[in-house]
Amino acid sequence: MQVTVKLHASLRPYGRSDSNDGLFRLETAEKATVHEVIRELGIPPEKVRMILLNGRGVATDSILNDGDRIALFPPEMAFNMYVAISFRRDLNH
Repeated sequence: MQVTVKLHASLRPYGRSDSNDGLFRLETAEKATVHEVIRELGIPPEKVRMILLNGRGVATDSILNDGDRIALFPPEMAFNMYVAISFRRDLNH
């Protein structure tokens, strides 16, 4: 199955050499988890502070489906993303 990965800030070096601005497609096993993708990319787990799966915050044990979009954020960006998502959520209610 194939997922799209977006690596932000200090996580970009873990991406593919042909990726443009940290965005690339990744072939992974059926029913793979976010944790397995992080491990496959060689990213130390402590370097990932926030995960968005199809635009929603998830945990590393979330199971992926074909076509999913995963965004990984390092600690230095996680707080800013949390604030932005919370603000967006408040606007939608």
